[in-house]
Amino acid sequence: MKDLRLPTDVKNMIQRKIWGKLFSFIALLLCEALGFYIWGDYLMNGFGIPNTVAIFTTITALVFWITKIHTLIFDRAWKGEVTHIYVDTIEYHRDYRTLTARSSTTKNITNAIIKCESGKSRTVPIPKGIPCRVGDTVIHIKGLKYPLILNEDHNKYGICVACGAKNQDNVRCALCGHTIVKTTG
Repeated sequence: MKDLRLPTDVKNMIQRKIWGKLFSFIALLLCEALGFYIWGDYLMNGFGIPNTVAIFTTITALVFWITKIHTLIFDRAWKGEVTHIYVDTIEYHRDYRTLTARSSTTKNITNAIIKCESGKSRTVPIPKGIPCRVGDTVIHIKGLKYPLILNEDHNKYGICVACGAKNQDNVRCALCGHTIVKTTG
């Protein structure tokens, strides 16, 4: 991953995203601590210690879920080569109330099995409209949703790593305005 040079605007976007998640996580935890300070005695005497601990554990888990801070903790950059591609069909049900007249839709998701440099295999969903073939190099950058897919060390389709849009001849993405990463060097 050391050979990949990201443009400055993409690096700044990643930093803003990380700091935004971190600040919102800290702010929500401080609000929870303030709530515990203000209403802690009342909750301890009214609900009991086990119920109060359960309430604040649930609130803390909710803070983790809202801010999605776990994605920062567990997300790692990796690089690998596509060894296999398959399409998975998922059926979504729109109405769960009636079992007899359910309306549903199907969605095809393209998945790629990637052999990473570390020797592990990963199954990664490839966003719709992004071409991917066996032998392509896939690079996941920490903090970004969309992978960088390189064919012969070039991003010839101009896939934006920030929003996933396909740009043929542009230096900047037509959808979000970020610089397109063309090569790893």
